[in-house]
Amino acid sequence: AEHSEVIVYGEVEQIHYMVEENGYCYTKEEVRILKPIKGGYKEGDRILVSKEQGLISVQKYLDSFPGAAEEEMSPAISASDFNRADHIYVEKRGRNDIMSKKGQKGIYFLGKSSSYDTDQSYCRLTEEEAEYIEYRENEFVQTAELGMAEQLPAAAGGDEEGLTFSVYSLEEMIETIGNAAEPMT
Repeated sequence: AEHSEVIVYGEVEQIHYMVEENGYCYTKEEVRILKPIKGGYKEGDRILVSKEQGLISVQKYLDSFPGAAEEEMSPAISASDFNRADHIYVEKRGRNDIMSKKGQKGIYFLGKSSSYDTDQSYCRLTEEEAEYIEYRENEFVQTAELGMAEQLPAAAGGDEEGLTFSVYSLEEMIETIGNAAEPMT
């Protein structure tokens, strides 16, 4: 909280998937602020949040590698599949991250992204550790915890049975953030 430039409780309104050279995938999410916690924003403002995750077609992924022949880049894709490579998708995300969804609400701990100067976008300070998703109404869980649970096989409780999360209310989060965001003397 102390190192965050902006902390907001917000809702994802739009997700734009991007791919740059050499298969680097990320999203630019339009987030509507439901409650500003730190920074100069007001309720109802919208910000861009960049995340290192994405969902792109295999064709766009392959096209992002300059000068590489399609056959060399993807030997696992057959020639017949290649004709429909724009209908096969690659999902990229951190090991304990979860893919963002439109309508998802959460608390974001943000800093300026590397493209802030061109589009004023922010990024999570420590990726999935710097976001708490509203798991149920007014129950927030760190994204990394949810992502770890998603990785568990169903037999080990990956279907939520028997899993326990560290759950916080919005009020608890704001109080904790307020205490942590104050500079140490």
